[in-house]
Amino acid sequence: MDIEANDFHNQIIEAIQTGEVVCLFFPRIGKTLVLDLRHTIEIPPSVIIDNMVTQPRERLERLEELRPTMPPPDELRIAPWIGSVASLDDAGITSAMLERCAETGDVETVERCRQAIGHSPIWNEIIFVRSSEVRCRARSGSVNGAPPTDDSMIFLSQTARPLSSGSA
Repeated sequence: MDIEANDFHNQIIEAIQTGEVVCLFFPRIGKTLVLDLRHTIEIPPSVIIDNMVTQPRERLERLEELRPTMPPPDELRIAPWIGSVASLDDAGITSAMLERCAETGDVETVERCRQAIGHSPIWNEIIFVRSSEVRCRARSGSVNGAPPTDDSMIFLSQTARPLSSGSA
């Protein structure tokens, strides 16, 4: 790994370790992983996979829509990730996100984070389905004749979906 990449990864890790709301966006697939670690006694932290937005102001507006009972955050930590979701492990970012979620004391948040970055069929479908297949799936509901599954259609949705402990 070159020095520039290592420095960039360290900056992302620092943002995760110190930020209340961290948005890691994936331009190649048009999605953003949002760690919103703000919480109260009644409202847990949130891990969200959302569509990308074009400006930080739009991300703030989306947070207001997704978490209307929470006040706007003081700041957003936003960073692009041009690698695959799987490459987060090699850069140390997966560990940093899981540790940060664990610091909240909310076990379900750790599990939602684990699902979002490592074991979610949402990412697998987004990453491995080529754009031509997406067009086919959007028109016919299938890829190469295979019937769609609920999970395989999630990425075609226009709205974000907070991950719950019961989701795949």
